[in-house]
Amino acid sequence: HLAHDMEWWAAIMATTAIMRVFVMPFMVMQQRVAARMHIAKPEIEALNARIKGMGGDQQVMAEAQKEIFAIWKKHNCNPAYMMLPIAVQAPLFISFYFAISEMAKGVPSFASGGPDWPLGPISMHDLTAADPTYIMPVLSSATFLATVELGGAGNPETSGAAQQTMMTKWGLRALSVALIPMTAGFSKGVFVYWITTNMFSLGQTLAFKVPLIKKIVAIPEIP
Repeated sequence: HLAHDMEWWAAIMATTAIMRVFVMPFMVMQQRVAARMHIAKPEIEALNARIKGMGGDQQVMAEAQKEIFAIWKKHNCNPAYMMLPIAVQAPLFISFYFAISEMAKGVPSFASGGPDWPLGPISMHDLTAADPTYIMPVLSSATFLATVELGGAGNPETSGAAQQTMMTKWGLRALSVALIPMTAGFSKGVFVYWITTNMFSLGQTLAFKVPLIKKIVAIPEIP
């Protein structure tokens, strides 16, 4: 804002984009691990089927666990790496939210830090005010929902995994609707951040479905 003479709305969007680019290697790693886990799935399922016929012997279970770890090592797909993007992004998301919320209360220039052009019936000029038309909360929730809907498409899963994924997706769908009234009182500055990061997530989700991009970032193809 100060170093490059950017308006607050542009500074928020630019900083958000920079932070998301910083986190992107962790997202690529997650996609690689997810693809490798799908490739390793037949071996894991064969092992699980063999274990079922051996009863609940503790020694057998311990040996099976070692075999599972060996399969993960063979395919370089430790499931713990799937949590890295959440572990990195969650503190950033919370920090951005509280920082922008506090700035909306204590930085006078935030009141005139929005763009001069309107968004439909919304005046964007005052980033400290809430949106009485609900357009920004709806737009934020819609971009979040679009990412949820596109995120799991095209990944082959077992029936059990597919059922769990569908339950999670329905939970996130419900959350996207609940967020509209829950966040309606938040400042426009917060929504500038949320909509920007949601759009980045949406673009990233779509990009990871492009075969050429997957090849460039070394995400294995799922048979």
